[in-house]
Amino acid sequence: MAAPAKILFVRKRSSPAGHSSEVSHPLRLAGAPRFILPDRSVLQAAADEGAKYAYGIYNYYGWGLIAAAKRRRFQRALNLASAEPAQRVIDMGAADGILLPTLSRHYQEVVAIDYDPTFVERSQQLVDATGLSNVRLLCNNGVALEALREQVGSGFSLMFLLETLEHAGSQADIWGSKIDFLNDCFALLNREGRIIISVPKMVGLIVLFKNLLQRCLRLGHDPLTFRQLFKSAFLCDTEELEPLWDGHHLGFNHLKLGQRLKAHFEIRHRSESLISVFYVLGRARRGPLAA
Repeated sequence: MAAPAKILFVRKRSSPAGHSSEVSHPLRLAGAPRFILPDRSVLQAAADEGAKYAYGIYNYYGWGLIAAAKRRRFQRALNLASAEPAQRVIDMGAADGILLPTLSRHYQEVVAIDYDPTFVERSQQLVDATGLSNVRLLCNNGVALEALREQVGSGFSLMFLLETLEHAGSQADIWGSKIDFLNDCFALLNREGRIIISVPKMVGLIVLFKNLLQRCLRLGHDPLTFRQLFKSAFLCDTEELEPLWDGHHLGFNHLKLGQRLKAHFEIRHRSESLISVFYVLGRARRGPLAA
């Protein structure tokens, strides 16, 4: 486990090797934490032996539109966090730890959690290499909720759940299992805890544009038939694709997710970028809609 634009490039302030670079970002709100991009060499060193790219390098270190948009997701999430006072935060679905230097600088304590032990190991290497003494790493693979709560501890009031929720859940009940997962996430926070979420747009014209571009460039793309692509792009219909969902993007529908979130949680904020949807959630509603 664990953004439109005229602006195609992000300026990075230089830093010693093995440390991090502050990203000068025109979308940052005054008073919001500034996204810090870890030194590329640290992520590459933590990649699997023989791997050409680490996960984070593939997604965030390019100079093109897509990589820039993905970096902007972090800054938008940090902007939202500036309105949610917190000292202790959780990064759920931390992957290889790309957000951890930023969270470490701006919060008293950070717990990073991922289901994949390989990602936890990579994040630990980043934490050690950059000296993030207030960050703890946990793997929740096979760990019961109560045991995870004990490991996390108390006093956490904010969680970052970025580009992770689309991967969570079970095929037997795609949408209900995502709600269950969110309830488990809230169980790790205090009563007034908030979760900042981003999920990718997987229906609408952006899907058509992305898929056709990837086909033209002969890049990896979701294996959609043209009928399925038409229905996803113009009708926002993923009924044929949902039986194919296996924890990846294919079959995920951000509009269906939004309907479930509205029915089960307090949506304190919702906004969109070119490629993602952002939420700030409060705990589950009480009453008939939450049934």
